[in-house]
Amino acid sequence: MVANGRIDVPGDEDLFRFHSPRGQEWICEIEAQRRGSPLDSVIDVLDADGRPVQRAVLQATRDSYLTFRGTDATGREFRLFNWEEMNLNEYLYVGGEVVKLFRAPQGPDSGFLTYEGEGGQRRTELDTTAVAHALDDPAYIVTPLAPQTKIVPNGLPVFRLAYTNDDDSERRRGADSRLAFVAPDDADYLVRVRDARGQGGARFTYRLIVRPARPAFQATVHGANPTVPRGSGKAFSVVVDRIDGFDGEVQVKLVGSPPPGVTITAPLRIEAGHREARGVIVAADDAPDAGQPDSPPLALEAT
Repeated sequence: MVANGRIDVPGDEDLFRFHSPRGQEWICEIEAQRRGSPLDSVIDVLDADGRPVQRAVLQATRDSYLTFRGTDATGREFRLFNWEEMNLNEYLYVGGEVVKLFRAPQGPDSGFLTYEGEGGQRRTELDTTAVAHALDDPAYIVTPLAPQTKIVPNGLPVFRLAYTNDDDSERRRGADSRLAFVAPDDADYLVRVRDARGQGGARFTYRLIVRPARPAFQATVHGANPTVPRGSGKAFSVVVDRIDGFDGEVQVKLVGSPPPGVTITAPLRIEAGHREARGVIVAADDAPDAGQPDSPPLALEAT
């Protein structure tokens, strides 16, 4: 479904109905500011009666708070009390935002790093929106559970997430919204489009796209075809652009054989959830010149 719309007046909301079979995954996306519109979009998925569709229940398992300083809506570092009890790849909930822990503090003057989105900004999880957080704001390690899960109380809060998004969690689309929705039942659903600030007007136009998810990836080599002097090496990297929620491991292998005296790091493995793997091309002191007629072409293949 593709629909063009406009938030005509402040406080206006638009609703679009679509049908989905149970378990179908959809991508709901807004094109507004990328087209020059001042709309700061928010999209929600509602049931046929207009009630928010629940996405997950987050059960807190450890509590903490921000120490030393707060963080803005782009930075990846969180200074956390009691960080020694936290582990890599755990989910951290702070003020409605969910992030994933990527790297532990490296010393007394550092904090936990979260996973990286586009342009070095932090990536959020479960389509939550990155916002600024103040010093001493409460934070929790949480476990995502299905909405119908029976919660065993442990004395810590439980947070319920609906299908809603303000700014794209991967940080690729600016203030435009993007949401991955998995239909819990065979039923009709509503996509609601509104402005995050409650504004509207003749220029607040947008395009809504609702389409089935097509998980895939694209791999790009950075530092390809380098000039490597004999007796030295050059680094290269393979960066994966993950599409429509694809989160699997990517294997990168060398196609062809390097000439004698040349060593290339391969195969490479980009682990699930990560974006990049790095390698090195090393030329020995007796490596032949490149570009000779018998030099075989080399390539990298990502699967």
